[in-house]
Amino acid sequence: MICGNRIRLRAFERQGLSKFFGWFNDSKVIAGLARYRPLSMQDEEDWFSKHRNLHPAERSRVVERKDGDERRLIGNRTFRTIDRQGHSGEIGLAIGGGSVWGQGTG
Repeated sequence: MICGNRIRLRAFERQGLSKFFGWFNDSKVIAGLARYRPLSMQDEEDWFSKHRNLHPAERSRVVERKDGDERRLIGNRTFRTIDRQGHSGEIGLAIGGGSVWGQGTG
């Protein structure tokens, strides 16, 4: 787990799939992502099953924001196409649910 003052990154767990299912089927959320077709819940389950077999450094992390004494799931962060020899890769960040947009979270 990686913790900051406002944001925490933690391992992705199955119970988060339904929230991501809703976000990744919202046209406003996916407008800035490389995603263009609707997902089924089975698509999310399949992704999760494959995700567990990735190298730990390549697994998505859940982004949570501190809300008073609680932590609230607000998105995810992913590293892709990691080139260990060239020390490079791509990072993906998705903040779902427009209620946290425009607040400097990303």
